[in-house]
This record gives sequence, C-alpha cells and structure tokens, in this order.
Amino acid sequence: MKNSNNKSEAETLRQKAEELLKGKSSRPGLPQSDIDALKLIHELEVHQVELEIQNEELRLTRTAAQDAAEKYTELYDFAPSGYFSISKKGEIIDLNITAAKMLGDERLHLKNSLFNGYVSADTRSIFTAFLEKVFDNQFSEICEIKLNVKGASPMYVHLSGIRSEDTDLCLLTATDITRRKLLEEELKTSKALLVETEKTGQIGGWSFDIETFEQTWTEETFCILEIDTSKEAPRVPEGVSFIRPAYLPAAQEAIKRAIEYGEPYDQEWEVITAKGNIRWVHSIAKAVRENGKIIRITGSFQDITKRKEVERKLKESADLYKLLFENANAAISIYNRKFQIVMTNKTNADLMGVTVPDLIGKSLFELFPDVGKIHEARFNEIIKSKHGGMFEDAFNLPDGSTKWFSSIIMPVTDSENSVSGVQVVAFNITARKEAESKILELNRDLELRVKQRTAELEEANKELEAFSYSISHDLHAPLRHIRGFIDLLLEESPTGQMTEDAKGYLEVISSSAGEMDRLIDAILSFSRLGKSEIRKTMINSFEMVQGVVTFFDSEVQKRKITIRVETLPEVNCDEELIKQVWTNVISNAIKYTGKKTEAIIDIGSVSGNTETTFFIKDNGAGFSNKDAGKLFGVFKRLHKSSDFEGTGIGLAIVNRIITRHGGRCWAEGEPGVGATFYFSLPK
Repeated sequence: MKNSNNKSEAETLRQKAEELLKGKSSRPGLPQSDIDALKLIHELEVHQVELEIQNEELRLTRTAAQDAAEKYTELYDFAPSGYFSISKKGEIIDLNITAAKMLGDERLHLKNSLFNGYVSADTRSIFTAFLEKVFDNQFSEICEIKLNVKGASPMYVHLSGIRSEDTDLCLLTATDITRRKLLEEELKTSKALLVETEKTGQIGGWSFDIETFEQTWTEETFCILEIDTSKEAPRVPEGVSFIRPAYLPAAQEAIKRAIEYGEPYDQEWEVITAKGNIRWVHSIAKAVRENGKIIRITGSFQDITKRKEVERKLKESADLYKLLFENANAAISIYNRKFQIVMTNKTNADLMGVTVPDLIGKSLFELFPDVGKIHEARFNEIIKSKHGGMFEDAFNLPDGSTKWFSSIIMPVTDSENSVSGVQVVAFNITARKEAESKILELNRDLELRVKQRTAELEEANKELEAFSYSISHDLHAPLRHIRGFIDLLLEESPTGQMTEDAKGYLEVISSSAGEMDRLIDAILSFSRLGKSEIRKTMINSFEMVQGVVTFFDSEVQKRKITIRVETLPEVNCDEELIKQVWTNVISNAIKYTGKKTEAIIDIGSVSGNTETTFFIKDNGAGFSNKDAGKLFGVFKRLHKSSDFEGTGIGLAIVNRIITRHGGRCWAEGEPGVGATFYFSLPK
C-alpha cells in the first residue's frame, strides 16, 4: 500500500513538470534559442524529479528489505523447530535460538562444537549413520535421536536433513518429539501391562462385528484355547465349535440375544481346546452401539479351570466334613456368641439322650447348669484371643451318670475373619480316666514295693561287700600258707629225694596260688571303684601320658618298642583314676606286642563338639571285631593266658572308670595286624 502512494506522488510531479514546460514553450514571441533552452531546463528538471523519485523508491525498497530481513530473522530464530548448519565433521556452523535452547546452552558457545557431543550415547550411532547418508546423496534424510540437554531431562527430537547445494553443509531441522515419545512409551508400557495382566489373570478379549461377521481375538484367547499362533497366522474358529455340546444351546441363545437385542450375558462353559483338553471358561459380553444401532459385540474370555477345580475340591471337602461331622465318634457342637447350639451331631444327641433337633437352640447353661459358668469363661477367652485349646472335664449327664470328656474348642470365623462362635469336639475319655486311676493306684503300690526292694537290695549289697572283703581277706592267708610251705618244701628237700616232675608240680601249685592272689587283689580294686568319689580337676593329658610311659622304660629298653605320643588336650577328670586308665591301656599295648620284633604304639586324640576321644593304637596280636564287645567284661580274655599273662580285669577297670566319668569305651582290631582302643571324656 505504501509503494502505491509513492508512485502516485512521482506521477504528479512528472505531470506538473510537463505542464510547466508546455506553458513556457507556448509563450508568443520567444526566440527559438530561448525555447530550446527552456526545453533543456525542463528536461533537466524532469530528470531531477525522476532521480528524486528513484531515490525515494530505493529508500523505500531498502526499508522494506530491512523489515523483511528482521521478520525473517525473527521467524528463523524463534521458529518452533531448531535449525542447524552442520559440517561433514559434525561441527555446528550455525543454529537458531530454538536450536540453542534444545541443547541448553548459548548460541555463541555452541558454534563450532561437535553436535555428536550432545547426542545420547544410545542413539549416537543412529545420528552418525544419518549424517553420512545426508552427505552421500542429495536426498532428504530423517531420523529420531535423543539429546542430552544441559540442566534438564533428555529430549527426543525428529531430525530432517538435506545437503546444501551452495555449501558443503548439512541443513538440519530438529523437532521436539519428547512428549510423543513419552506417550509412546506409556502406551507401550500400558500395552505390555495389559498383556501381562491378561496372562496373569488368564483373561482373553474378543470382538464380533455384526455387519462383516469378523471376529477378533487377543493373544490370550488363543492361548486359553491352545491354538498355536507361532507357526502360522492365528485363525479364529468358526462359530462356537469349541464349546462342549452340553453347554452349546445356552451359549448359542446368549450370543443370539446379544447380537439381536444387545442383551449382555455372563456365563460359564466347558470348552474343548485345539489340543483336545477340556477347560472351564467364564465369558462376559456386551453390545456396542452407534447411533442406537448395534454394530459390535465385545467381551472377555477367562480361564477358570483352576477355580472350578478348587470349587470341586471344596465341595468334596464340605461333603466329607458333613459325613465326618454326622458320623464322628466324637460329640461335635457349634455354639454362637450367645452360647446356643446352632449345629450338632447324632453322637452328641445320643449322649444327652435326645434327638439332634431337640438340642438346636439350647444354651450352654440349660445343658450343663453345674459347669456352664466355667465354659462361658473359656468360650469368651477363645473368642477374644482367636486361639483354641484342649480341656478335660467331668460332666453330669441327664441319665445321672458322670463321664469324662477331652474337648478341643476352636473359634469359628466368618468370611470377614470375625469370630461368630466356637466349635467343640468332645471325646469320651471315661475309660481312659478309669484306667489312669487304676494305673496311679498301681504306681503307688509299685513305688512302695520298689522302696522296699531297694532297701532290701542295699542291705544285701552291704552284706555282699562285707562278705567279699571277708572272703578276700580270709583267702589271702591260706594262699600265703600254701606258697610258703611249698617254698620250704622245695628248699628243705634233700637233693635227689624229689623228682623233677614233683618239683614241677609244686612250682605250678605255687604259681597258681600267686595268680589267685593277684586275682583277689584285682577283684578288690574293681569293687572299690564303685565306692570311690570322683574329684575332677583340669589336667594336662600329654604330661600325664609321658609320665605313664616313663614308668614302662625298663620294659621298653628290653625290647624294640617305639611309643609315639601326639600333643594331647587338657581334660576335666579325676587325675588318679584317669592315670589308672592310661596305665592299663599302655600296659595292654606293650603286652600284646610282645611277639613283634619291632613294636609301634601310637597315642593321640580327636576333639568333637561335646567330647574328646583318646586312642592308643598298636601293631600287636589284634583280635576279630566280632569279639570286640567282650573286651571290657570282667575276666573276659580273647587270648590264652599261656600266650599273654594277665588277670583279664584291666580293661573292665578302664570301662568302669570312663563310664563313671560319663564317657564310653570301644575297640577295633584285626588278628595279627593290631588293635586300637578308644575312650572318650565329656568336655
């Protein structure tokens, strides 16, 4: 509009100049030279006017160009999209303000920096490939990448790029698609959640188009019907052929009414899957209308096989409970919170001498007036704590008899886990109580007899001990006499008066008397072990064993015997008695290696959680493991006395000492190879 007005002004000026020239040239009487001069002046004036007009037009054009440039700059800088000029190396040569905001920095700072540095690592390869394609051809390329925005969350952008024809640059247009991407992610998550929900709940969806008769199923529907969708495109079965015949009429009628009248339905059917399995499904459907017209039926398809199985088992359980309840050998009753019977069985009715209906509604106090208060307190405590208990009580029954019952009382809860009453299961234990009473009477009588027998036994033991000491003491004297007189007889008999056989007989008699004397001493030692008091202290087992080994030095020096002792732990025991144990077992090992040219004896221990086990191992005569149990008995010998001397009581003494300490003894052996004796002491 402004240029049009300027043009009119220039035309007006030109018109005035022409009129002026015309007026001057039309004056009469002017010479031709003046007329020419006037024409020249006129032309100069017109030309000046034209120059002024051109200058004005140039000024106006420059002003319009500046206005356009400013508008372009505004449109470029504040455009909704970011504009970049990128070199082959990926450097940002130029960019608009929107682009700078996208990268979260000032425009001056961003120039000459690498665009790739602002691209998220997971989409950097996408941008690199995109840039290469742009510079390789003249076609426009697009891609979607993620930008790392300084001081803000990452931004998703859509890039459109083309190579510049004039410069070796890539012109990029970046559009913020973060919201779209987030919505896509949310939609993707929602779809995944829906799929997982369908799988978890085993719920499939379906849709039926009324006009096209086209059916659409979700993946879970195919899964429920065991239709394999991995090998080929899923195919929806025609009609309702998967429904078992028994449920088909009801299903067809429901589907028909839904299609024709839009009636919703909610039904449960048995179906036959593609693999021939039978499953229960719950199908719900409703009509979708458009402008009042039914256009589609949609619904869900849920696998309820497990639920049906649970319902079946619950029914079986309920039927079984009813059967057990009615025919139980126990009296069963259920009381409400007013302590009235709401359910009972025939066994309880028979005990009360009435029928089941006669007991329904009867209160605890009517049935058992003498113990009603006691049971009321119990019931209240069980209802309050929600924990049952077991009780034994005597009841006076209507027939005048008194019977004992063992009652299990449990709280009865409703669907909201609130206690609605108690259940009592009572077993008649009258016979057991009578038997217990008799047993108590017998036990009292037995205890009295035991006391009498114990006293008699103690007295007999005292007499036996006195007799043992007396016999042992009395036997020593005759034995000493026998040995003494034999020795005198051997000494005083003149040479040649007694044959060698006679001398041999006398020596055997003397030796046997000596052996008998040693046996008597051994018996006395063994009997004293039961009387001696155990005094426990902590002892160093290693030092004790070394001392005992030293005691046998003379025997060791006569023979080639190697005794190896490991480091042994401290133990809490009676020092004198355990020293006797070590003396006996080491003596035993030395004795039974007597026929070995080189005897080896190892002594060690093994520490356990509750006890310490010691062992002594030798390479002597050994024994068969089947006879190991005989070793620790009194006078039990596994070898002839002619082969190995001894009284046969040494290991019995060991066993008694260890047993009194709370330990145990055992042995292992192999004939001709050796034996290992073990004993343990508590920690």
